[in-house]
Amino acid sequence: MTALEPPNSEAVALPKALTIPLLTVVSLSVFGMMALVFANVFSRYLLNQPIAGAEEIVKFLMGLTIFGGLPIVTWNKGHVTVSLFEEFFRGRAKLIQVFFVTVLSVVALAFICFLMYQQGESLAEAKQVTNYLGWPFSPIAYVMCGFTAATLLIQLMLAWFLFRRIMTCPAGISTVIPVD
Repeated sequence: MTALEPPNSEAVALPKALTIPLLTVVSLSVFGMMALVFANVFSRYLLNQPIAGAEEIVKFLMGLTIFGGLPIVTWNKGHVTVSLFEEFFRGRAKLIQVFFVTVLSVVALAFICFLMYQQGESLAEAKQVTNYLGWPFSPIAYVMCGFTAATLLIQLMLAWFLFRRIMTCPAGISTVIPVD
């Protein structure tokens, strides 16, 4: 589906109750990083006084941006792909290949989610905090684990939709319907 095609009325959309909060988190995180870096550069070079803890805040916002965007990118099937063998798969073989990759992605996401939870546990147990601001690391690890779990559920849904041959429509992208 391109931006000029009307949305398929039979296609399944990601619920707005999930799409809007995720896009809000990602948008605010990116904007926060941009504003903080701008203010830090301005403060550092013109006032000779950098913003204390700016690098630590940017690291937290980067985690929110990456893991917060992962569910939307997964739903939109917008991951970077390498199509070396794309021309060899047609018809049923193509469906099997896509299903295999989808199931492999489910396994990988489940493993990442497990590792992020373990990381959160070990950071909480060790009471690890940032150097300057003293913020604990474990909450951001748990948030990233939660975003990964949401991505895992979305990937499971996509596997089911693929198996049932149900179409999906992109999340967070407005479609333009041409006017005659």
